[in-house]
Amino acid sequence: MNHDDGRACPWCGSLETEQIGDWGPQLLTEQWICRACHTPFERIRRDP
Repeated sequence: MNHDDGRACPWCGSLETEQIGDWGPQLLTEQWICRACHTPFERIRRDP
């Protein structure tokens, strides 16, 4: 993973992130968690 694909943690910048949900509170977001600082975050979904 790299910082350009939006998967880096917005809080600590770590690339040790994992998707934990296909959908966030909005249909255009997905849920992720940072394994370094243990902070959940959302990112905008991107079509494959």
